[in-house]
Amino acid sequence: MAVLSLDAKDVIEDTFRPIARDGVGTVEVVLRLLEELEAVAATNPYLRQAAIDAGKDAFLRAEAALSAPADITAVRESIFWNHKTMAVGVRTIVPTPSSSQ
Repeated sequence: MAVLSLDAKDVIEDTFRPIARDGVGTVEVVLRLLEELEAVAATNPYLRQAAIDAGKDAFLRAEAALSAPADITAVRESIFWNHKTMAVGVRTIVPTPSSSQ
């Protein structure tokens, strides 16, 4: 019996990329997506980096898709305030409010 190994990147991308692609125009979808990726990153060391990378991608997609400043602010605050493990991966791409001044 052969056992196939799972690639962490493939698991995360296959699960979350369709949601990011189709849902980033809706702030509630983005916030929930980032929350779930944060939970995966915080609880599964094998999937952690893939989840952080997916969070970066989801954030960049959301920033491009969302038009309301309040929605973009909500997404940024969720990353930097509520989702500490996502912030580790995203801080290098997204300026913090204090560094953008």
